[in-house]
This record gives sequence, structure tokens and C-alpha cells, in this order.
Amino acid sequence: MAEEEARSSMLAAAIDEEGHYFDFISFYRKVEFCDRRLRLEILTEGKKELEASDAATSVGPPGVAASGAGASEEIPISSIVLAAKSRVLRTMLSNGMKESDASAPVVLKVTEEEKMAFKEMLHFLYAGSLSTRFLDRATDVRELVGLLLVGDKFEVPSLIGAVLKCLDQRMLSIPECALLANHMPQSLLQLPQV
Repeated sequence: MAEEEARSSMLAAAIDEEGHYFDFISFYRKVEFCDRRLRLEILTEGKKELEASDAATSVGPPGVAASGAGASEEIPISSIVLAAKSRVLRTMLSNGMKESDASAPVVLKVTEEEKMAFKEMLHFLYAGSLSTRFLDRATDVRELVGLLLVGDKFEVPSLIGAVLKCLDQRMLSIPECALLANHMPQSLLQLPQV
């Protein structure tokens, strides 16, 4: 219980962090500056529920999709940039298990919806800010909720803070508020910023 309170306190402090002071966007997807590859494997419709109960990460030989996965996309990454802002990715890249093998890509199995949010999270990790599309008031709240969920899943408090700030600046309709309330991660509901 004390560990959960400490984690919640650290998360609350990190949510207010302004990420724009670090700007690595000019290195985003530049192979010459990247030491790893991240493969996003899209779960096929029929396998989503089955795969959800399995581990969300695996490493395999390049170019080979895991069973149950549809299309895949490899993204060159700098492990130090990802590890600096995501506790989950830091653990994956440094835990001494198969995900930390620098010669193989880190494989993440995601749904089509998570793929878009994950790629925006990567952009945020490099740029320190949301892309302009997400700052636009015309952007669907469901996309922001998806980004909030991915930020929570990969423990990126500064991303969560940026999304909450973006949502706070909007005049949400009742259906949008209901959508947000129904999908808000339990860990975030305990924070004063929420």
C-alpha cells in the first residue's frame, strides 16, 4: 500500500513536468542516431482477445511476424531517449531478458488504435510536446483518451500531463465527458490533476 502511494505521489509530480525543454525531434526515426529497432505488430481482429491475455512483448528474428499478428512496422529508436521518459520501456530495454538484446528488435503487439497512439507517444518522447494535430480542438476526444491510455500503460507521466492539459483547455460535451470518465485509468483517478 505504501509503495502504491509513493508511486502515485511520484506520478503526480511528474505529470506537471514540462517536456519541451528536451528536443530530440530532429533525431526521430534517423537510423544513424538510433541504436535499436522497435517493431509494432498489429493484432488481427480475431486474435485481440486471445493475445490480450498473453504477454504484450516479445522479441523475434527480423522480418518474422509472430503468430496472431497482422502487419508490422519497424521504427528506429534511440533507447536512451525512450528509457529517459518511460519506466516500462526503460525496464524492457535494460532488464537483461530478451527485450534488452540489442541485436533484435523490441516487438510490441498492439491494436490498430494503439498503434496510432503509440506512434504519437514516440513523437512526444522525442519532441517533448504533442503534435499540432492533437492540440487542435477539432481532434476527436477518443484519440486523446487513447493517447492517455497508452501514456498510462507505458508509464510516461509527462505525456499524461500534456494530454490532461489539452483536455482541460477544451469545452467537452456531455458524451465526451462520459467517454473520458469511462476510460480513465484507475491509477489516474487518484491524482489531484484529474
